[in-house]
Amino acid sequence: MKKIWILVNFNKDFWFAWDIYKQSSIYLKQVFKEFWLELVRVTDAFFDNEKRVFTKYVDEINWEFQIIDGEYKPDILWKRINNWNEYYYDNFHDFKIFPTSRIITIASDKFETYMFLKDFQPKTALMEHFFKEPQLQNDFPDKILIKPIRSSSGKWIEFFTKQQLLDQKARFDWLYQLFIVQEFKDFSQWYDWITDWIHDLRMVFVWWEFIYSIIREPAKWNFKSNIWSWGSQFSLDYDKIPKEVFQITDEIKSKLLVSSNDICSFDFAYCKDENKWYLLEINFSPGIWFPETDKNWQQIYYESLAKFFLKNL
Repeated sequence: MKKIWILVNFNKDFWFAWDIYKQSSIYLKQVFKEFWLELVRVTDAFFDNEKRVFTKYVDEINWEFQIIDGEYKPDILWKRINNWNEYYYDNFHDFKIFPTSRIITIASDKFETYMFLKDFQPKTALMEHFFKEPQLQNDFPDKILIKPIRSSSGKWIEFFTKQQLLDQKARFDWLYQLFIVQEFKDFSQWYDWITDWIHDLRMVFVWWEFIYSIIREPAKWNFKSNIWSWGSQFSLDYDKIPKEVFQITDEIKSKLLVSSNDICSFDFAYCKDENKWYLLEINFSPGIWFPETDKNWQQIYYESLAKFFLKNL
């Protein structure tokens, strides 16, 4: 049985914050087993660099996940750590690692994503350039926002007028290279044919083949749509996905020129004022959990992942 090991973070213990994550992970392991693939979790904290093996791993035994001692070497590493770090590709150079370094580099840096995909994103600039170049400031509308260049799960996003940000320049003296400035787009409305609440639209791809789509909605008191922020989600049938979103994803794939051997998703938000979909971000580690109502899509996605890894062994 070939070994597909998920690279995650753990140390003395391991747990899932939500039962639905645990249940989905157990079922994913079962599906992979049907394809003769062993799926467990490892971390670089327990990697013997001389022997080139992992000395501990996490596996599910009788519906419980345990850290197990033992020297093992996987056939493929599936990187699901959100923080991008070239270290993993250097240190584990003798392993096959997915997603590829190129897609993670582009997806992890919001300004780099913008440089590749300007046509599909709000106008964006490095904060350092924004403060130093008056002409660049003139190119932005009055309403703007700032956000970290690297992934932040919605943290440290702030809204300003241009003058408010310029007045607070001293506050960001040592943070110039960590933030981008972006024009404000009103994503507080919704696409009427899909739902009646604020949402984003995720399109998931394996081998650049479209697999499924979900709508993610924040709780009424929040603007973060992640489940740990009390958001909710539901799958969207193929014929209900706006045609323009498929057109945009085709153009994005063409512009990125990344390897077809990747797993990723594109997250979109709808600007009702412009009747236009904008790319929020590229996610190189789309979620593997599904609510009970979406079990059919879960099966399709899990089998697609198993076939993907089989092809790349």
